[in-house]
Amino acid sequence: MHERHLLQLLSGILEWVDPPDAVSKAIENGKSDSEMIDGCRALLAIANVTTPYVFDNLLKSLRAIGTFTFLSMLMSEVIKVLITRNTEEETWSWEARDILLDTWTALLMPINTTTANALLPPDGIKAAANLFGFIVECELRMASASAFNDEGDSDYLRASVSAMDERLSSYALIARASIDVTIPLLTSVFSDRVTRLNQGRGIIDLTETMEELYSLLLIIGHVIADEGEGEMPLVPNAIQTQFVVNSVEADKHPVILLSRY
Repeated sequence: MHERHLLQLLSGILEWVDPPDAVSKAIENGKSDSEMIDGCRALLAIANVTTPYVFDNLLKSLRAIGTFTFLSMLMSEVIKVLITRNTEEETWSWEARDILLDTWTALLMPINTTTANALLPPDGIKAAANLFGFIVECELRMASASAFNDEGDSDYLRASVSAMDERLSSYALIARASIDVTIPLLTSVFSDRVTRLNQGRGIIDLTETMEELYSLLLIIGHVIADEGEGEMPLVPNAIQTQFVVNSVEADKHPVILLSRY
């Protein structure tokens, strides 16, 4: 009975948010954004009262994909619109992004205490990996674009510390849900920027690279460490349970390799 009601709710709001690219284009062309925002809120409400497996299976009754895959597609579209417009005003894409991040947080927060493979369906792990890769790509684009922005009131530069920290914490949960993919991704991207920095020092302007490295450091710090009491950050349980390390192979631990850069 519970799942039937959730399915009815999902089917009722689906046309407000699907397909994501067509809906966002209609909004950009003047259509009201209220249905999109309400649709995002409905997804959050569903996420708050169900498990990841039930959540993912709901859409499979209506579409050829699971709800996690759709959630990843929807949020990717919202982020794309957000960084494309890059306006000082908080538009519908700002609000939709925050609601969808809350949706991911509601689904993934319980998993953060154990291994994702045990509690998250395979489609959910894949969707999280795809979304996080897109998030990193977009954050780097925003960082690069801000490199020569001297306006102190730009959205990217003046975002409140608390809001940024909350967003990065949600990014971290998404990354930890697909840690086998996201840690190597972060290592590769960070290594590439460090190489650019070393090779270009004194030869080319490295302002954009420095901004990208700063953005990556913020993301990586939230992914590989939890806030703890006092000054010592804690290794997230999701990482500890995913990578079993013995004394011989400690140097090959993916997180250790990443933290050495």
